[in-house]
Amino acid sequence: MSEELTIILKDISSQLSRLIKIIESQTKSPVGFEWQDLMKLPKHLQTTAIVLGKTGCVCATDVAQATGRARAVESSYLNDLVLLGLAKKEKRSNKTVYYLPVTE
Repeated sequence: MSEELTIILKDISSQLSRLIKIIESQTKSPVGFEWQDLMKLPKHLQTTAIVLGKTGCVCATDVAQATGRARAVESSYLNDLVLLGLAKKEKRSNKTVYYLPVTE
């Protein structure tokens, strides 16, 4: 391979890397999750995660009303998100609320 061609290929590679970084920085999910994290989830958890992300702080009843699924089902899915580290939960008076973890 000629030296000139090597230089051109390195330049193309550098430009491509720069474009990938720009695209990744502009493709944040509007619902509080990175798209990559959201797309790795099974469809049923994606739906629950989207409702949580749009609302920010919910109880299982709120999510069940939004998705049309049973409260117990949504409670289980929300707990799955907690186990995956994508959500946090805490008791507030007589109900458990789920929210997005704060990232720095």
